[in-house]
Amino acid sequence: MNPKLKSILTGIMIAGDAFFSLVALVLMLDGDVLLGLGMLLFLMIDTALSIDYIKIQKNHAKQLEELKRENAIARYSHIRKQQEEEENANPLEEYEPDEIAELLNQRDQAETLRHY
Repeated sequence: MNPKLKSILTGIMIAGDAFFSLVALVLMLDGDVLLGLGMLLFLMIDTALSIDYIKIQKNHAKQLEELKRENAIARYSHIRKQQEEEENANPLEEYEPDEIAELLNQRDQAETLRHY
């Protein structure tokens, strides 16, 4: 279920708790004090738990957004680091010095043959 919908339904529950608290007060005034007090105690606990649930949901939503932002930053940093490594990579590092010398000699010979 969508967290926003859960928060809305929890708010409706709190409103219901307030309504039934009034019913409990009416019961107490009519002489059924024990039932009225029991209902009030139950409804106060339910209201406190509902309010706590809404706070927890808001905190989770903030943490989720923060994690998404941190992941996006980390992903961007990783991609940027890879790009920098590719830009700074020296293709000659793959070869041994004697292989580089041989490649240069082959290039020189090819240029020499082109001149003739």
